[in-house]
Amino acid sequence: MERAQAEAAETGQSTAHQPVVSPNVAERTMEFTCFAALMVMFVLTVIDIVTRAAMNYSLEISDEIGGYMLVVMMFCSLGICHVSDCFHRVELIVGRFSPRNRALALIVYELTALAFSIILTWQFVRLIRNSLRSGEDSGSLLMTPLWLPRLALPIGTAILCLSLLRTISARIRTLPKRSGPGAAA
Repeated sequence: MERAQAEAAETGQSTAHQPVVSPNVAERTMEFTCFAALMVMFVLTVIDIVTRAAMNYSLEISDEIGGYMLVVMMFCSLGICHVSDCFHRVELIVGRFSPRNRALALIVYELTALAFSIILTWQFVRLIRNSLRSGEDSGSLLMTPLWLPRLALPIGTAILCLSLLRTISARIRTLPKRSGPGAAA
């Protein structure tokens, strides 16, 4: 993967939207977690549709669990989406940069994203601690302790932090050499 990026940088081709690193075990685990959450949503929805149509009865928990599964999918997918380069990026200005400056701009972007992700992870941990301390629950039929579905928030952002560190490191290692009049001979 790094060799393909280095070759593209040498030939002046864009390295945008090419994965920089391969997914690791943590990112693959989060991908599987997202798949499992989607399957839970699917099964609950089908069961709810069948019971409504056949017995005129609703589970009344499918909306709540479906919401929790959406949160799990959103936060647990952050790391795998980052390393797979699935996030949207506006390249109106960066697309005109040289390969080296484009790589530097991506490093700055990822460092900024890392800083915000660290702050989010810290705040999410505080949120869960407050939920545990206060004993908050959903107030629905299930009375789910809210710390439980909120666990996906710091786990997902922590995995994103690790993914950002990996891609920043890979981008620095494969940074194109400086060219032009200011380059060292």
